[in-house]
Amino acid sequence: MIYRNYQHNTTSVRKSSIFLLFLTIALALLLSFSFMTIKASAASTSNGTNLSDWDYTDNGDGTITIKKYKGTSDDVVIPGKLDGKQVVIECQMGGLQGTSQDFNLNDCRSLTFKKVDNTKVQWGNDSRSGAKDTDDMNQAFHYLKELEKIDLSGLEYSNVTDMGMMFNHCDKLTTVTGLDTSNVKIFSSMFAHIKSEK
Repeated sequence: MIYRNYQHNTTSVRKSSIFLLFLTIALALLLSFSFMTIKASAASTSNGTNLSDWDYTDNGDGTITIKKYKGTSDDVVIPGKLDGKQVVIECQMGGLQGTSQDFNLNDCRSLTFKKVDNTKVQWGNDSRSGAKDTDDMNQAFHYLKELEKIDLSGLEYSNVTDMGMMFNHCDKLTTVTGLDTSNVKIFSSMFAHIKSEK
């Protein structure tokens, strides 16, 4: 009788140990997966989709003007809204590195303007004094020498009439999508000095 109780207790302890072992392994795998997911999420948010990826000015009218990219990705996405406010661009995004026009996109390979909640990124904003006119994209992306593709479909620039030198010295540019030239009058040197002409 004592032997049977001992044997029963030993079997119960063994089953409990196996159960605890499986439970520990399952928890370890779950925690590891959660950590990898958090790490992946953190990495993916440095491509421009978070407000912290930009130097910006809150204009106090439901819009923010982005000034400089602080993220780490070379595939940059500029959403129509950041922190619930429409994104505005009031300067050339290209420019020689280290100059006042340096938007810090010099290593950017892909640039996408993305509509959010039916809101596009606004090019320029002439509602405030001193802001860039909405009709001028002259040299807008010039000297982005690593840029290979750009998607403008999420950018509001329907008033633009000047696209002169817009992609000047974008040496590697091969793909431009969402380009609307319906109101454009000035095209001079729009694609000048592109080495990858295709």
